[in-house]
Amino acid sequence: MKTLGAALVLAAAGGVWLRMLAGQRREVDTLRRLAALLARMGAEIQGRRTPLPRLMEELAREESRLGPALRQVLSGLRAGEALPELLGRCADAWGLSPWCRTALWELGCALGGDVEESAEALAFARQRVLEELEERRRSQREREKGSAALCFSCAALVVILLL
Repeated sequence: MKTLGAALVLAAAGGVWLRMLAGQRREVDTLRRLAALLARMGAEIQGRRTPLPRLMEELAREESRLGPALRQVLSGLRAGEALPELLGRCADAWGLSPWCRTALWELGCALGGDVEESAEALAFARQRVLEELEERRRSQREREKGSAALCFSCAALVVILLL
């Protein structure tokens, strides 16, 4: 019976570790998608001069992970809310760092002005997101090792106490 309990504890630790890994990979994927989205927004605003609401609608339809928050931005804009706060809420919904949240808030302040200012703000925000992405990728291996050590050390402690 103790052996079964020990096996279940180890399986639970493995499950927790896999969830942690999935969360870390989801964060990296969100940053990658956001960087691509910001690049596309910059190209659309500069090249085709697509109006922001129409562009946000298109991006919300095409982007599965980021789309729901973009739809909330659109509904907030229609309700008269300020863009910086709406983008800040997006950053929270996407689980971005305070550094990226600030970049999106600043982007919200700059969008809606002239085309060049908007393009520069988009490029700046994208650069910050790319820097965050690079940092996450660089530290991902260490975080994976650390989370595995934590999960399985706790599981080993419980197994030792059970036996």
